[in-house]
Amino acid sequence: MREIIADQNLVFIANNISYSVDCSALLADAVVYVGVKNGVMWAEKSPFTGKITNYDFSEAERLFAEADALHVEATREPTEEELLEQWRLSCKVSPFQAEEALANFGMLEAVEQWLATDATDTERRAWARAQEWRYTSPTISAACDALGISAEQKDQLFKHAETIEA
Repeated sequence: MREIIADQNLVFIANNISYSVDCSALLADAVVYVGVKNGVMWAEKSPFTGKITNYDFSEAERLFAEADALHVEATREPTEEELLEQWRLSCKVSPFQAEEALANFGMLEAVEQWLATDATDTERRAWARAQEWRYTSPTISAACDALGISAEQKDQLFKHAETIEA
């Protein structure tokens, strides 16, 4: 059964599957409920006058279509790019893991040189005192930019760092 509970802005596309959709156009026509069962659609108005089946259901059909589209978006598998972005936002490693990965990739000396000569005082303190290194850290981004480390290389560094155990 599909239904719209207009005063709550809820559109049910199936049992227990609902989405919040603006139902103000139905409410403007005093429609508080639309139901569909066995292919039959009806509306109910306030005050209740019974099930109305000879009604222009175009707005209700539009609301069902909008909720269907929301459902497709909510239940689709994330793309590889979305998964990568989620990983980037959540990725963090210990300072040891970060430095060991840089050493393994032959980049540690370049980072140490950057810290000694070009990094800001804040970046030096962050490097020396951070308890964890997040992929999105401004200091990590500054180091990567200064050393010409691409996003793909940064991904490889962090993925490798995640595998390192002390």
